[in-house]
Amino acid sequence: MNMNKGLFGLILAAAIAPISTSAYALPDNWNSVGHYPEVRNETAVKIYLLAAGNSYLAANVELRATGKDELYCQPDQLALMGENYVEIFEKQLASLKGGASEELSRTVEGTPIEFVLLQGLKATFPCPERR
Repeated sequence: MNMNKGLFGLILAAAIAPISTSAYALPDNWNSVGHYPEVRNETAVKIYLLAAGNSYLAANVELRATGKDELYCQPDQLALMGENYVEIFEKQLASLKGGASEELSRTVEGTPIEFVLLQGLKATFPCPERR
């Protein structure tokens, strides 16, 4: 059993090493909308959006299990991958910036990308009207 822990640790370290190396190159506040154009191709950013999306999915599962309203209503048979979360995020970001005034655009610049992703998930998978 001790060997299994050691092997798991080695595999985990090998998997995380490229991410942490890449993350050191990211600017401060890299996860804000204003920095997204300069970091959008970074693997760490794509993994971050995947992790945020999966966290929202986990929250939805918990909300549904406890009889509460879900954050968004993704079809049960649809599994989202990292590329899907990036696409949903970028579409929502474009819609926020597209018709925004200059003042609103400046406000959006400091918004964390995970908040924009959540709004994109809500827009992509709206829930039916609740009573």
